[in-house]
Amino acid sequence: MNNKQQLHLFEDAKTTGAQGQLVEISNKRRENSGGGEPPMDKDKYVTHEELDHAVDNIGSEVKLSTEKMSHNMDNHFAEIQKQIDKKFNEVDKRIDQANSQYSQNFEKINTKFESQKVWFYGTGIVIVSVTCTVIGFLIKFIK
Repeated sequence: MNNKQQLHLFEDAKTTGAQGQLVEISNKRRENSGGGEPPMDKDKYVTHEELDHAVDNIGSEVKLSTEKMSHNMDNHFAEIQKQIDKKFNEVDKRIDQANSQYSQNFEKINTKFESQKVWFYGTGIVIVSVTCTVIGFLIKFIK
């Protein structure tokens, strides 16, 4: 096959349409069934002004939707923060109660130790005085 047979003119080009029939391709063919410039078919075409207006409407809807979603997220995060704060406060109360209980127990132990100290010193003094008395009697008795 040579190169001349592969060349086709644009004017001779054809393609198949939706139903499979051959359709001529031409740069002169236009969709003019709607009546042209002033009475345009509103189902097929929009003006730049209408398009800009629709884009603005969609943009404002997206903005409102984004703001609403952001507001909902803020509320949700605030609720989670309240729950976290509540749990931390509960833990702090438990720690304070444990510290209070340990302090009370420590004071009880200190009081007990103080009373034992007094008993120990008193017992030591009694033992020393009894021993001195016994030794004094023994020394008098032996002389």
